[in-house]
Amino acid sequence: MTNVIGKALAKHKRRSLEDIAKLVVHRTMDLPVELLIAEYRNTGKFQAGWYTGGLFPYHFYMPRLGGASHCYQTLPLTAIGPAALRSLNKAGIHVALGGDFRKEAPPLEQGQALVILCAKLMDCFDGQLAILGHTELAGASKDPSKECPGKYLNLGILRASVNASLANTCSKALVPALNEQGIII
Repeated sequence: MTNVIGKALAKHKRRSLEDIAKLVVHRTMDLPVELLIAEYRNTGKFQAGWYTGGLFPYHFYMPRLGGASHCYQTLPLTAIGPAALRSLNKAGIHVALGGDFRKEAPPLEQGQALVILCAKLMDCFDGQLAILGHTELAGASKDPSKECPGKYLNLGILRASVNASLANTCSKALVPALNEQGIII
């Protein structure tokens, strides 16, 4: 995992770790992480940043391009992404994968990286996080063209794979356990 928080963090509001209850999976543009962050800073009308006030919305990003098995932490877990401020998903850790899963499945390596990240986070939160797709959240669009992450990223299989990979629950204190995984709070 690579930490690029300094490049993405701006004026995000904060929360405590105790407020986190969900892992929310999203799809987004498939770009190198630095270009994706720049896209969200672009606040021109109908640009990515127009919807987020120029703030990066995800805690983790996994590109499809190139190193699909790579994961970038883009926000500390205590940061609240801008989309969450307007809705009921303030309790979420937001994970975005590059690609359009309404049209095609993620590559095997990208799917495996998602399972590993979700399992690490679930382990550190004692298995108490719900894994949801963006459109499963209350208040999400029911427009099929906005389905997120998309029908080709099967959330039932993701949940089963994460549960199967959890051999033991984390018995350590939360903050040291997250730091041990290289996750910034």
